[in-house]
Amino acid sequence: VDLNQYVEPWQIWAGRRASASSVKRYAVQLRALIPADKPFPSSHFTRRKISEALSKVPTSSSTANRYRAAWCSFGNYLVEIEVLDSNPVKAVKAPRNRPPRELYLSLAEVRRIVDAQPEPYRSIAALREGAGVEIGAALTVRKRDIEEKNRSVYVRGTKTAWRSRTVFVEDW
Repeated sequence: VDLNQYVEPWQIWAGRRASASSVKRYAVQLRALIPADKPFPSSHFTRRKISEALSKVPTSSSTANRYRAAWCSFGNYLVEIEVLDSNPVKAVKAPRNRPPRELYLSLAEVRRIVDAQPEPYRSIAALREGAGVEIGAALTVRKRDIEEKNRSVYVRGTKTAWRSRTVFVEDW
């Protein structure tokens, strides 16, 4: 059975479970495993082949995990429509995420970076560095959000409501 014939129906199926942009991304990631231009027999959709393909994804482990998720979704669809008895992607261990990178600058380095910028970028950089605010949230700060007395600023998170918070700004 050529699994290519199931890619488009899977996209419709996946569209009921995820956003259109996620499905579009998943389709691109699936095509890294199952090229559109040549047959992909179901006998190639094995744990070993999937593991080999996953190890060749030329990106970080977190991105490789996204590829695995896309492939797993396709496998779930094939099981649901009874093309396969089980999903071989589930048997493939997910790549281990690398630890986050940590980089600390000295106060002197931070001050030098901030002071080297013209306004209004200097103020945004000072807020970002002096309060640990991500750039997206720093760009939403308005004058009414600043409490000079207690050196605090209310910042709105850009992804979820729980990221909105009051931060305290360093004395410098």
